[in-house]
Amino acid sequence: MVSRARTINRRILPRDEHVARAMAAAARGAQTHSGYEYSFKWKSGTGRTHDATRIAYNRIQLFGNMIEESARERQDFYVWNIHRGLQYQNKSSDY
Repeated sequence: MVSRARTINRRILPRDEHVARAMAAAARGAQTHSGYEYSFKWKSGTGRTHDATRIAYNRIQLFGNMIEESARERQDFYVWNIHRGLQYQNKSSDY
């Protein structure tokens, strides 16, 4: 999994640390703005590819939530083709 949540020295973070960072990112994001709607593809192990849409405050929270919900033990977990869009309410309130 490629994630911005890696440390500066490119150390791959364990699952629990990803989830802890996601909770902290959600708390920070909730103070500054409403969530964005992310659409992406994900895959765990040799299973099939899934298309998904989730609302999150930033990519770190998105990765942490997906790891918590969908990652399986001892299998690689991939999230890619991430597109961020505003929620409909945010778009309509700007006009």
